[in-house]
Amino acid sequence: MNQNTCTLTHGNTRLSEKGATRPGSMGFIAAALTSKNLNPAFKSGEMHHPQHTQAAPMENQIHSSVPNKTPTARKAKVCLSRGIGLIVSGILMALVFRSLEPGALLKVLRNANWQWTLLSLVMFGVHLAFASYRWHLMLRLSHATIHPGATLRAVTLGHSFNTFLFGTVGGDMAKSMIYARWYRLSLSKVLAMAPLDRFFGLTGALAVGISMAAFGYFSGGFDSLTWSQLSLPVFWTTGLMVLLLGSVSGLSLWHGKGKSPLGLFMNHLRKGAAWLWEHPGTAMKATLASMAVHLCLHMVMVFNLKAVTQASFVWWDILWIFPVISIIASLPISLAGAGLREGSALVLLAFYSIPGADAVSGSLLTLGVYTSWALVGLALWRLEASRHASSQILKENPSVSIVIPVLNEAGQIHPLADHLQKVAADAEWILADGGSTDKSLNIMRQHGFKIVQSQPGRGIQMHAGAAVAKGDIILFLHADTRLPGDGLDAMLRCLRDPSVVGGGFWKRFDQRHWLMTGSRLRCLPRIFIRRFVFGDQGLFVRRQALKSIGGASWVILPSTRFDRVTV
Repeated sequence: MNQNTCTLTHGNTRLSEKGATRPGSMGFIAAALTSKNLNPAFKSGEMHHPQHTQAAPMENQIHSSVPNKTPTARKAKVCLSRGIGLIVSGILMALVFRSLEPGALLKVLRNANWQWTLLSLVMFGVHLAFASYRWHLMLRLSHATIHPGATLRAVTLGHSFNTFLFGTVGGDMAKSMIYARWYRLSLSKVLAMAPLDRFFGLTGALAVGISMAAFGYFSGGFDSLTWSQLSLPVFWTTGLMVLLLGSVSGLSLWHGKGKSPLGLFMNHLRKGAAWLWEHPGTAMKATLASMAVHLCLHMVMVFNLKAVTQASFVWWDILWIFPVISIIASLPISLAGAGLREGSALVLLAFYSIPGADAVSGSLLTLGVYTSWALVGLALWRLEASRHASSQILKENPSVSIVIPVLNEAGQIHPLADHLQKVAADAEWILADGGSTDKSLNIMRQHGFKIVQSQPGRGIQMHAGAAVAKGDIILFLHADTRLPGDGLDAMLRCLRDPSVVGGGFWKRFDQRHWLMTGSRLRCLPRIFIRRFVFGDQGLFVRRQALKSIGGASWVILPSTRFDRVTV
């Protein structure tokens, strides 16, 4: 292999690898490898791949600063708040329906183009993916990520809580508590990221809203409107800006001390905010993800309105209305925004002569989309809870064996040993030699590696190394690969998901070159669609799972293939 260098990162740290056919670096991605499909994946030398981050110590007890309430009292409070929301929604919907002609809604819905509604369902799923990415970025700040699949499931579950039970704030709290309990994470660390997540949510909403208002202004959409008609959106935009500035000011002025639940929460929040301030790239990613979230939500309403209306108007003129409707519908005084969404659509879309029955019908279809995905979240909750209850939990402080196939790698052994001493000193180091003829063996012995000799061929060497490994987790690493500083912690935290038996890293190259872009992008479809990773991405697996399928593949994996796939 040549001496070019590439880097792997997970989250915000880097893992470098020499020997790729071109210089580069790698980043860590996660896709769960479940036991039911382990056989074909690992037997072929490939593996599913969960996202990783550092393991965080579990806080034994996290209590609220308010007096403890019994489960019955908490349930009663939730039922009361949701009951009030249901009553408010019912009153608002009754008022909206009274303003329409009898039978107008049914007539519009009968003639609806349901293809647009199906497209809105898909668009809402895309919104959840962007929302998941944004929350994942926030969880990285407190080293509380598991892998993207776990984050996506939690976000979908959170949407269910937001819709049916607690509203936005309560939904975020319930989502964080369940996520922390399932994966044995610090609740204060997980919960502290919710305000940052919502901060970027508000930032994205404001950015998209102003952009759409600009489109409306320059297209002439405001020319026929009076100030009294524009006062409502101006009021909500001003309120958003005040809320953003207030949250930033409060965070900068508050100095938490002590280890009380509130103190821990606020200190984690301040640390995350400070890190974002020092790393504007991550803040920009979160902002762009949030803008995508709100753009998708607005397109859900656009598609549903398109499904029912035959009115003639210029779309650029009315786009500014949908952010205003979204903000009003998110107020925690109704159930799933019902009544608020329909009422605001009825009033605002009338500015452009869109019939009230069309406006309300489109809003009702949007409510149906929200509710459908909320039901999906509840189904995921039941499935996930059942799986966590019946699965074996990864023990605390599991041991790790690092298996490294080598062949004439004398130039790599010294830097490899120095690197492992820094990032994996407590792990078992195993070098599976395929018959080196240089000074590799002598150098290995100087650094205390456990040495296993076998026939040449990466598959054969990996099998031989794994056969003598004692660790609970086996990490297969190339001799030219460098782990991130917290790579092992990230790997172990990923395995806290009982459905994950193995994973790997996503590559990112040190010496950036446009030719390397395709190599990085190919990681995404391989992981999330085809559900495997290649050997140059660092493979890790539970030892018992690997043992159950007879160990690593005996197939001779030629270096030419690995050279090709590492670019």
